Amino acid sequence: IGGMRVSASLAFWYFMFFIAVWKQFLKIEWVQWQIHKLKVWWLPPLLQWYTMYIVGIIFWMCYSVIELLGYVNIGTSTATGNLEDAYDFNRDKFGQIRSRAHPHGDSNSTFETFEEPFKIPHWLLFVNIGSLFAGFPVCIIASYQAVKVCVLPAKSMAKQDSIWKHYIWAPPQRLNWMLFIIAMPIMYSVSAMRAMCRIWALATGTADGTKSTQWENVESYEFALYHQDLELGSVVQFTSVFAFARLCGFVLKEWHHRQLQKNDDKVYREQAEEMSSILSYVVFLGVWAFIVVGVTRCLVAFVLAELVHHDLLMGETSEFQHKLLAKVSTVFAALTVVCVINMLIICSMQSVRDRLGNANLKFAGTRALLLVGELQSRVLDFFTIGAPVLSQMKKIPYLSEISHLATQNWTFSPVQARLLHLSLLNIESLCVVLFNLHVWHHFEIPFFLRPGDMELGSG
Repeated sequence: IGGMRVSASLAFWYFMFFIAVWKQFLKIEWVQWQIHKLKVWWLPPLLQWYTMYIVGIIFWMCYSVIELLGYVNIGTSTATGNLEDAYDFNRDKFGQIRSRAHPHGDSNSTFETFEEPFKIPHWLLFVNIGSLFAGFPVCIIASYQAVKVCVLPAKSMAKQDSIWKHYIWAPPQRLNWMLFIIAMPIMYSVSAMRAMCRIWALATGTADGTKSTQWENVESYEFALYHQDLELGSVVQFTSVFAFARLCGFVLKEWHHRQLQKNDDKVYREQAEEMSSILSYVVFLGVWAFIVVGVTRCLVAFVLAELVHHDLLMGETSEFQHKLLAKVSTVFAALTVVCVINMLIICSMQSVRDRLGNANLKFAGTRALLLVGELQSRVLDFFTIGAPVLSQMKKIPYLSEISHLATQNWTFSPVQARLLHLSLLNIESLCVVLFNLHVWHHFEIPFFLRPGDMELGSG
């Protein structure tokens, strides 16, 4: 099951890479022309990137739920037996057991001490199972909204365009941006499910290599892949933020262009165009910084996970990954707040509100997932035994008592904290798609797309 689990997650990355490449090919007019010439009526819409994306995500969601239910169905006694086998193997062969899931790193004393961090409380088990079934409504609702708000209205509008009527299923560039924003929670939910598989593999003692590899390396391997799976969802999140910036940037540029048309002074228009070009970067500076740092973090997590997977610098890579991602995540959390504030300011501009209506409300769901995805794990670290933030607080006299009061009843092991974080992400994704369904209900495509404006472009 370990090999299959690895292959499935890597295939998940390959699938998203294929979608990104195929989306670029679909911007070539000849490709769309050949697709729309096909005689079978359902092939042109099926071959569009957004259909393949949704179908692929549904497949991965079903695959992940089946895998997770398989873990959940493993009885407590079986899981205990698996962990005990791993414990005995490590004790007999290596003489000690190092564990990142254990508060102090060393769990060599007794099997009970070793097992404790991997136990899943009943309430957390129920929350996790409930979150699995939140994933299907996320996928169905967001897909319905994408078709209702974007695909079908654009298809009807394409019939009124002299050129676009030949490519009625091909989304214009600004519609591509909108589709990314609406569909983002789907990918976030599935990525959370893939990452859950890593945690459950450890909790049930079924992780790859439990009876052939040092336990510390098994944990490093699963935690590395946990980050890899979760970062794939983050990549799509960054893409949706990029789409937001492009969409709002287009609206601002179009509004500014219309204003310039009212002035006949050529020198003034050239100076205004130059100023507009500069401001288009400055206005979105917080957003661009967020995207650049976020994508860099995702690439680092992917490369380090692959190094661990191929047993290259296992111990050194794991330690480096743990320290580096902790430092980058702290910076990234601050940039997340800056990005959200930047988005709030942009959505408050009259030129954006004229075309997108109450833009702040429409993009509130995207901003909520940005904050929750990054800050929620930081909050849970406060309640995680052995976490650096909790250890540092205990060293400060006036914070030591506060941390003791806050954690005396609610504490988690790293495995439990990660599982709770992922479960909440799935539930929060459902809340976001329900919210989006409500606030985008009255949105109409003609607000920002008209016949004659429909181009494949480079969006």
